[in-house]
Amino acid sequence: MWRGGSGQSPGDFEAASEALAHALGARDVRVRVASPGRLLLEVLYSDPLIHPVLPLAAEPRLDLRMLPVGRCEDGSVWELPLAGAHVLLAGATGSGKSGLVYSILHALAPEVASGRVRLFGIDPKGGMELVPARSLFTKLAVDDFKAMAALLDWVVDVMQRRAARLAAAGVRSHEPSVEEPLLVVVIDELATLTAYLPDRKASQHIANTMGMILTKGRAVGVCVVAALQDPRKEVVGFRNLFPCRVALRLDDATHVDMVLGDGARDQGARCDLIPRSQAGVAFMRIDGVREPVRARACLVTDSTMAAVATANPAPAWPATADPGAGI
Repeated sequence: MWRGGSGQSPGDFEAASEALAHALGARDVRVRVASPGRLLLEVLYSDPLIHPVLPLAAEPRLDLRMLPVGRCEDGSVWELPLAGAHVLLAGATGSGKSGLVYSILHALAPEVASGRVRLFGIDPKGGMELVPARSLFTKLAVDDFKAMAALLDWVVDVMQRRAARLAAAGVRSHEPSVEEPLLVVVIDELATLTAYLPDRKASQHIANTMGMILTKGRAVGVCVVAALQDPRKEVVGFRNLFPCRVALRLDDATHVDMVLGDGARDQGARCDLIPRSQAGVAFMRIDGVREPVRARACLVTDSTMAAVATANPAPAWPATADPGAGI
């Protein structure tokens, strides 16, 4: 425990944390702000996340604000904020992005079957990532960029109609229910829709639509879970609209702060040093919380995901001329 008064700041200790770890022969040293003027240095020798995490048992009625998707370094359940948030997942090839998406879908599956959650998917890889879970999705667009843009436009329409209904009813805080479910837009490889789409006009339209969903969706029960491989600033200009950001293994040390925010790597999120053998290990940073959390997503295989999706299909879409009514 360190007490202030010597002219040193938490940042001074964070900048020296790697050197401290080497000096102590430790795996890592983390700096935690215990209270004003007091720091806690965590010296870590073993790694509790070295082994894969088995899928967690389904909960009877899930708290959609804190979704169980794995295990934290301290042994607690890794809870990912969902309702009332947007989640950005970034990681290099083979880092476990797809596994984390599957962990999210695995946790949501019973709520999808009940109708309290509706999933909408966009998979530019032709369905390679999301098709095993197709039964969970109310709508899924793959390959065709026009269909993907149309799906996002449709979500905006639903969102705006819902906002009008809730405002008319005097409802200020959305509570997911079968009548007004949580709408989750799952996007695999977000950069494909923005920076890498050859049609610049279409790309700008999609970026504008995404901006609307990210800025206005949370209050009315519409959230985005987007996966990303290239975290450079010029690729995703609205990263700061994601209150929850998760970084798995990254190729470069400079990418860590691009994803998680300034100072994240000095605060212990050394995502560039995550071994390739530990797919699914990640650091999560939530707006308003200073230090990143280290955790590992559950190992959900393709076959397990397909079986869970088949057992928990999304209910039929309400037969109504109004796309926003009942949803």
